[in-house]
Amino acid sequence: MYLVKKTYLGAHHDVSEIKGNIEVTIKGVSANIDFNRVESITERMGYWRKANQIHHWFVENVQGGEDDCGSYRVSKEQFESLLQDVQTVLAAKGTDGESSVITAFLPPHDGFFFGDILISEWYWDDLEHTREIIQTVLTEIERDEKTSHIWSAPPEIKFDGSAAFWEGVAQANPSLGHTIHPDNIRAVLNDPEDIVRTEVLCQWVSTINPVIHPSQWQSCVVEGLRLDSSADTWLALDLSPDRRQAALVASQRIDKDRFQVQLLQTWTNPGYLSDKLIANDIADWYRRFSVLKIAYSARTASAVAARLIPAGLPCEAIDGQPYATSCDEFLSAISSRRLAHSNQEELTQMCLSAVRVNFGDGGWVMGRKVSAAVITGAVAAAMASHYATQSNDGVDIAIA
Repeated sequence: MYLVKKTYLGAHHDVSEIKGNIEVTIKGVSANIDFNRVESITERMGYWRKANQIHHWFVENVQGGEDDCGSYRVSKEQFESLLQDVQTVLAAKGTDGESSVITAFLPPHDGFFFGDILISEWYWDDLEHTREIIQTVLTEIERDEKTSHIWSAPPEIKFDGSAAFWEGVAQANPSLGHTIHPDNIRAVLNDPEDIVRTEVLCQWVSTINPVIHPSQWQSCVVEGLRLDSSADTWLALDLSPDRRQAALVASQRIDKDRFQVQLLQTWTNPGYLSDKLIANDIADWYRRFSVLKIAYSARTASAVAARLIPAGLPCEAIDGQPYATSCDEFLSAISSRRLAHSNQEELTQMCLSAVRVNFGDGGWVMGRKVSAAVITGAVAAAMASHYATQSNDGVDIAIA
């Protein structure tokens, strides 16, 4: 697995104002490279061989679960997240919690030509190697951020096809009229606005590819909505990937077609959340309501579930395809206004911050690590909605 850095130059465009020269020899023979024809420069920043835990991390956190040998862009935030996971596991080496930390953050993963799945010195060497690579990458990113020159359209630009609009497009795309034809721009103007602003106008937006549109979420508000302690209730727990924040959400049916979600509790710890504390708090909520099921993600909350299950609490993991299904059900319920909520500020912020990530062949999920903010409440709401959207007899349609 290779990690490369690609720097766009476009030296053949006068507007780029790129100056310099390239002198390369191969076995003593000068390479014929014309600087004025250089479009971009690609550098190899890292290489992993059979580091299956790192390969799996990129598949799950960058590629949306799709292991297709493709090329994917890795953000600074994702590099920082991987570095944090690596350092967390390295810090646990030789401690009593080593095994559980490895399982939670960077578990070995089997596959064709994936190497050993045992926790050997090769495993730890791969982590040290990864730490060195990511630290170097982050240093370069920081340096590039200080020296980068970015073309972008004015922030007040309007999508009206006016001369001012096309002037902004040209400002953001120095290659317009050279390698980019205006028809290429026109062809994408009907795409989601956040995509057009980032990909065409090179502008910053607060959330790229959001799952929930603010107007749709607002249309589901029901003032004074309360949970019924005697009604069938489903709870769902989600923890952030760094285990510093968590959220518990409840769902209940309002009538045959509609249901509500409520944020019950959040937890925050700048270091590492206590699974024992969270489990005790959930047990308290369990006693207050008629709870049928407690959903959780085995990837983030397995340690909490391990404390609840022996106590007899009905826990069920929702990951992979079931999680993708619950996200789809959650969005469908919002779009059709079958979901109701009381406009809790914290839950609203988390739901509107959730970003869509492709999953499998045509599916999608709410991505924990690519979203602009913590979305534990949104993920938990989706998992809780999964049960509330199911009919009592398992039949949703009738055929006469």
